[in-house]
Amino acid sequence: METGRTGLDKFTIGNVILNQSNRCVGHIVLAWLFTAWVCYNIKKEMTFFVFTRQRFLASPEYASTVQANTILITGVPHSLLCEKSLAKLFANASGNVEQVCLNRDLKEIPDLYERRIEACNKLESAETALLKSAVKSFDKRIEASVGSDNKDSGEVDLPKLESLLTERNRPRHRIPSKKLPFAIPFTGSKVDTIDWARKEISKTTAELERARSVLRQEATSSKTSETVIAGAKLGGVVGLVSQIASIGKSQLEKGEPDDSSQKEKSSTQTYPPLNSAFILFNNQTSAHLAAQTLADCESLKMSESYINVAPDDIIWKNLSLSPYETKVRLVISFSISVGLIILWSFPVAFCGALSNISSLSHQYEWLSWLDTLPSPVIGFIQGVLPQVLLAGLLMFLPVILRSLAKFEGNPTKSSLELLLMTRYFFFQFIHVFLVVHLSSGITSTLPRLTSNPMSIPVILVENLTQASNFFLTYIILKGLTGTAIGFLQVIRFVGYYSKLFVLRSNPRTVYHAKYSLHSASLGTLFPTITLLASLTIAYSISSPIINGLACSSFFLFYVLYKYLFLYQLDQPTSGETGGLFFPKAIQHIFVGLYIQQFSLAVLLFLAQSSDNGQTTTIEGVLMLGLLLSTMIFHAYIKHTYGPYINYVPLPSKGSSNEKVKLDIASGLDSSGSTDNPLEKQLPEWVGQSLSFSAGTKPFDNTSRSMKRNDSTVTVNLDDDETEEVLSQFYHPAAIEPQRVIWIPADNLGLCFDEVRGCLDAGLNASTAHARMGEKGRVDVNDCPPEMAARM
Repeated sequence: METGRTGLDKFTIGNVILNQSNRCVGHIVLAWLFTAWVCYNIKKEMTFFVFTRQRFLASPEYASTVQANTILITGVPHSLLCEKSLAKLFANASGNVEQVCLNRDLKEIPDLYERRIEACNKLESAETALLKSAVKSFDKRIEASVGSDNKDSGEVDLPKLESLLTERNRPRHRIPSKKLPFAIPFTGSKVDTIDWARKEISKTTAELERARSVLRQEATSSKTSETVIAGAKLGGVVGLVSQIASIGKSQLEKGEPDDSSQKEKSSTQTYPPLNSAFILFNNQTSAHLAAQTLADCESLKMSESYINVAPDDIIWKNLSLSPYETKVRLVISFSISVGLIILWSFPVAFCGALSNISSLSHQYEWLSWLDTLPSPVIGFIQGVLPQVLLAGLLMFLPVILRSLAKFEGNPTKSSLELLLMTRYFFFQFIHVFLVVHLSSGITSTLPRLTSNPMSIPVILVENLTQASNFFLTYIILKGLTGTAIGFLQVIRFVGYYSKLFVLRSNPRTVYHAKYSLHSASLGTLFPTITLLASLTIAYSISSPIINGLACSSFFLFYVLYKYLFLYQLDQPTSGETGGLFFPKAIQHIFVGLYIQQFSLAVLLFLAQSSDNGQTTTIEGVLMLGLLLSTMIFHAYIKHTYGPYINYVPLPSKGSSNEKVKLDIASGLDSSGSTDNPLEKQLPEWVGQSLSFSAGTKPFDNTSRSMKRNDSTVTVNLDDDETEEVLSQFYHPAAIEPQRVIWIPADNLGLCFDEVRGCLDAGLNASTAHARMGEKGRVDVNDCPPEMAARM
């Protein structure tokens, strides 16, 4: 039977005569088979993921790092704001506390540190610009002397910097007025950048040392006022941490200071402790046990703990927030997010309406002039233009949402990215799917809906499926344009050559441009891909042509990201989550399944015969049954695999020799039989291919000694190693020395005068591994001096 549909509409469910129930049997069968296939793959991949993650977490290379054995506790009450109290508390809960590091309110110290960093950047850029101008001036002088009649064929004496450049040619910049808290462009007094930067670095360094001295004294006073456990080591370059190696039963029974005494003690300190602390255990199992322990029965106190914390992953500014401040910020951030969803819905709805502009031109007289346009123009307006506008609207969202997630108070960058992944996906799903779907389908049927309200079910069934045409174009354009932009890397290409050949880049900028790899923003990368997967699943039955287009796009994305992650992108050890983005991506797949099954059920229930009778009620009931089955399977996946995602299981004992072995790491008891139910579900090749040994990427967060005891990695620190380990969990402003001023070496030897000038001002400076060519082009062949000294 003809339905009058043309083009891509022929391939949608709207082209089926829904009042003939036999036509719907195919959709029901395919929906059940497709859902079963997706659920099978989800279970298979989740089993593989959990096994791989547990093998990774339990591998000696990772389990021996500070990151694997440290937890971050926030919301610590005043009564526990001392190293001894926290060590005793968690030793009682999980044992094996190695050390405790309290975070302190550093007040002006971070600002001084940032001022010094900014001054160092200005000084390095100014020194490079000065030498480059001097080299060019010398080259011009040589060219002029070669062209003169009284040219001397002898050797040319190397000039002094003062003879090549006047005071007016030296780098200068404006400093804002001290009366204003902010800088106004083109105002303020001009100063010599090099002289100003040297004085600023010397000044901030002196102020930092004075502040750090007070910090050391207060930490030492706090340390000596506590009862130190026999055999414990007192660590820390500034004495900020008391390291607790072991805690006996007698120490656990001693009294603790009350809340009022601890508050009074903190109020007298210049840099009092904050309500967060890092706790390092001497094995990974104890750290994971402590992270799952509810340390305080009061609401919002010590209720948040973060496992696998790396120093470089910490957002230091958020550690000072109390749990109440975090809740308030969460409400504010959520409210702004809701407002953004409402605000963005109007332009996104306009994009959806554009995708159906040919139908709208027939429905509304004021759009009839569009019928006079050539067909290619109409095709561009409703095919390409909506995708371009939608991409532009979504371009700025990641920046806004990431700022909101940071504003909420997330203490680590990895937790921020995980939160951003969920929020960005649902933001895109609401706008790209729901708003576009409704605006594209309903706008074309609005006149008929208002003129004949009784025909609403039939009209919706006939026209809402037309919105699938927008997503067909969206998916294929994402695959083509997204991969093309990813392979070209235009922004990085232009930035690379600009820094090396156009801009006056200093050695540090050149080093980062040549040797530093970029890292992927997984919090925004994953939602982009999972959105396409959810859209494909949602329309896989009602518009089956989307399956072929999606396969083509995903193949292009596979080639793109395989190339990028092999050759261009890096995963810093500090940001390693062990694959926690994957289970979140699986949750996004379920969203696509729910939308598919719910929409099919609605279409089947809305279908009516010519006498307004329901003809596909049974089919609709079957779809609801499928929806319920998917929900049950979803709950099964969360219940089965959820406990294994974040934490490692407890070691199991062998029946004969009482040796402790990790379940997931080996999966074998003393008799050699597998007792891990997850591993039993894996094929034989999996266990052989997953070996985290010497070939894996090292996790060198710290250089500390470790020993292997009964398959459990434990950590023993010597006194000489305590300082290096503990300093990783200090705020950089509390310990970082003055950065070496990196100046390029030039052929005229002018750089040595500049290095001498920096040394006379009390600054560290060097020309190592950096050189300036004849035309003033800077090149480097190794890392910055301070990085080389740490290696």
